[in-house]
Amino acid sequence: MEEKTNLNHQVLHTKIMTLRDNARTSNNELIHQMSGLDEYFETTCNQIWNDFESLVHLLKQQLEQLTSSLKQSTKAVKKNFEKRIEDNNLYANDLEALALKLAELPLNCPTNSKEGETPISCFEIESESKSLQKRYAKKHEEAGDLYFVRVEYATEFVDIYKKIPSLVIGNIYLTKDMECTLLSIEKSNNEGKQTLARDCISKLVPQAQWLIEEIDWISGITVTDDEHVFLCDRWNMNVKEYNPNGKFLKCHDLPDEPWDICLISAETIFVMMAFEFKLAILEKTFVTGSYQVSKIVNTDKRYVSVCLVGSQILASDRHTNIDILSPEGNLLQSLSIPALGEGMQWYPHRISSGISTDTFLLLNWDVQHLLCYTFEETLEFSHDLKWGGEREASAVCLDKKGRIYVCDKGRLYTLSPESVLNILLTFEKGLDEDPRIFVCNRQDTLYLSCYENGNQFLKIFKIS
Repeated sequence: MEEKTNLNHQVLHTKIMTLRDNARTSNNELIHQMSGLDEYFETTCNQIWNDFESLVHLLKQQLEQLTSSLKQSTKAVKKNFEKRIEDNNLYANDLEALALKLAELPLNCPTNSKEGETPISCFEIESESKSLQKRYAKKHEEAGDLYFVRVEYATEFVDIYKKIPSLVIGNIYLTKDMECTLLSIEKSNNEGKQTLARDCISKLVPQAQWLIEEIDWISGITVTDDEHVFLCDRWNMNVKEYNPNGKFLKCHDLPDEPWDICLISAETIFVMMAFEFKLAILEKTFVTGSYQVSKIVNTDKRYVSVCLVGSQILASDRHTNIDILSPEGNLLQSLSIPALGEGMQWYPHRISSGISTDTFLLLNWDVQHLLCYTFEETLEFSHDLKWGGEREASAVCLDKKGRIYVCDKGRLYTLSPESVLNILLTFEKGLDEDPRIFVCNRQDTLYLSCYENGNQFLKIFKIS
């Protein structure tokens, strides 16, 4: 019995010593890995900074070249200006000398000229004056008008500059063998470009297409919180309501042709009727939960478009006047926006929310310009929409990422304040009527009315 106890004691002692040795060995390995980790940190950190400094150095070199070119170009233009100033001074001095000569001539000087003719001395001065004027005009025409030096950044620099606020240099993660992995600068830059492209360029994924047999031409679109779609039926003077699956639900009759429609709140919809100087207010009833025409408001202007910007209700008439309305449809304030066209009766201007809560977009149909104004009546930017042909843009709206959507009979495209263009859809044969678009930011969907081959469609796309 005693021998067995001693044997167990020896086995237990051996196990304990083995565990101790294993712990010491593990500690030695961990100390070795810690030493290697410190060395890896130093090496990798230095490599990161070297890559970063190389990138910054390259950017500095390119910027120095750009500023050097700008300096040389500015000097050249400045030299041109100095030459023009010198020519102007010489011209002014020559004219002053002629004026002195003319002043020195007696008023009734004797002349060998025939009666009624200008004295020869006055004739010489007049001839010299005309010659000076002709030479100066020719120099002025040859010099041209150089007022500034234009600088354009390379596309690569613009890409880097735009993605700096959300730039991700790389990712570090631990593997099973406790080694760190770092994404290279080249790889992280490529990933950054792809992320930027996804954030800036939208794509439309088809979701549904409704055949709208009840309407010949849709003149306005809005969507409620429960995804009920309201369409303006201009020719039949009413607004038609559809459920999220495209089933026709109800017709809201109006006293005049509806030009535009907008969801003002969860319970209120505005419908603009330009011909009779009226707007209709549709309100949601608490009893049935459906919308009813609750009020017809008489106005002093032919409002053709309406939108909600923040908490402000903005309405545009066909003369590009912008008014702020109350929830009851009454005029609160008029903005002094310069009219760029009188507004044709059949082609009204369109208004939409802007790139921030204090700006709005105005599509001026007459001159085909898209303008962005602040509530302080300051023009933020403008775009000429007469590119790629003479198609007339007829609709504009904005999504929650600030992308501007414009549509005409031939295409649907996006714009940015910098005029970056991305064509999303093209209609090869062209639409028969001017389309309307609406972006539902709650669902990230875009609604597009298309009148093709005698049929009216409402196409729904997912924005990605």
